[in-house]
Amino acid sequence: VVEPKNVKSLSEAILVLVKNKEKRIKMGTKSLDRFNKLFSYDKIINDYINLHKEIVDYNNKSNKDKII
Repeated sequence: VVEPKNVKSLSEAILVLVKNKEKRIKMGTKSLDRFNKLFSYDKIINDYINLHKEIVDYNNKSNKDKII
């Protein structure tokens, strides 16, 4: 990980990856694992369902306050 907007640090990190195949593969594998955890279909669907429930609950609560 490099500091944002630090071109020198970024270029050094890229050179390390260019020279070290094992590190590239390890980082790539870890990145793919992280992506799959954060953006799997099951996670996205569950997040969407939870958002939908929150919206419905919010609307139900708001509508209760409007009952005459």
